[in-house]
Amino acid sequence: MRKRVKNQFQWEFIKIFMFRYIVVMLLPIFIISIIYFSSLKVIEQYTIHSNIKMLDKIRSMLESRIDEVNSIIEQIAWNSKISRFNMINEPFKGANTYKILETRAQLYNYSLTNSFILDYYVLYLNSGIVIGPEQTYRLEQFYRFFFNYEGIDYNEWIEEIFRVYNRGTIIPERQAFFKGNSYKVLTYMRDLGATPTGRRSKVMFLLNGDVIRNLLNGFEFSEQGCAYITDENGYLLSAFPSQIDEIPVFIDMDGGTEGYQRRMFNGEDMLFIYIISQNTGWRYVVVQPYENVMKKVSNIKKISCNVFSGAIILGLVIAFLWSNLTSVSLKKLFDLISQHGKMLPIKDPFEYIQHSVHEIINSCSANLKVKLPILVI
Repeated sequence: MRKRVKNQFQWEFIKIFMFRYIVVMLLPIFIISIIYFSSLKVIEQYTIHSNIKMLDKIRSMLESRIDEVNSIIEQIAWNSKISRFNMINEPFKGANTYKILETRAQLYNYSLTNSFILDYYVLYLNSGIVIGPEQTYRLEQFYRFFFNYEGIDYNEWIEEIFRVYNRGTIIPERQAFFKGNSYKVLTYMRDLGATPTGRRSKVMFLLNGDVIRNLLNGFEFSEQGCAYITDENGYLLSAFPSQIDEIPVFIDMDGGTEGYQRRMFNGEDMLFIYIISQNTGWRYVVVQPYENVMKKVSNIKKISCNVFSGAIILGLVIAFLWSNLTSVSLKKLFDLISQHGKMLPIKDPFEYIQHSVHEIINSCSANLKVKLPILVI
């Protein structure tokens, strides 16, 4: 019983000193942890803002390209020879044939100097012909043999081009057959005039979808990541990669012109970063797995956790050794007292030593009182 109590008290000494060492050791770890998690937040925000800046750069480049197209359309609209041809109903009758050549001569082939433009055409609905910088076709021949959208027949296309396009309108990216090749094409349509007469002629620009997709290819993607552009009504204009099965266009973008959200998509934690153009209302979005976006942060976190774990284990070992070393003198004192006194039912070793010392003092005081009268005599 004495030996068991003695071992218990010796372990209590070690625990008391270990607790103090661990508290002192954990204080700087706690401070470092606060600094670490604050740094993580800063790095996370930096990554998000970097992607926002990249999206804004894409927006600026794309809008400048669209401005170039609008500038070309303005030049076409102000060209009197091009606008006068809208009044011709029988283009292949008599001298009207020469007017076709005269009108076509006014159209510069911008595709030679601008990779964004595959080609462009003026559609004259009164006469039913299409005039481009190098070709002239009847509408039906043009669509059946020269240019057509995959999965859209001629009647559907005619219905589409007869709509009103007072402002420039982008028709979302489609797979198209053009000049014997297959392309991803965005179509830019605009009326040549605001009056009913002017709306009978339109300009159609065929824009290279691969150029826009290359702009969206500047982000780090995984199998789940993508980037896309939608118009102000939420219709998808272009996306990278183009073969993805589902475009997550369901996120809430009512929080301002830029922002981010973390949401689950296809069972994975995804980070949605977006900007909204103040000029066009188009939305530019990049979707990346949160783990992939924070890859650098995760590496820092992994290294820090390993360092913290190692520091705690090493600290515990050192605390135990120091506690054991520091408690040697107290253990010797406890052994000395316990050898010459009786073991009391006290759990705290310090309380036991204090009680023993108190008994020694009382014993000494009693002895002095007994001997004091003899010394006085």
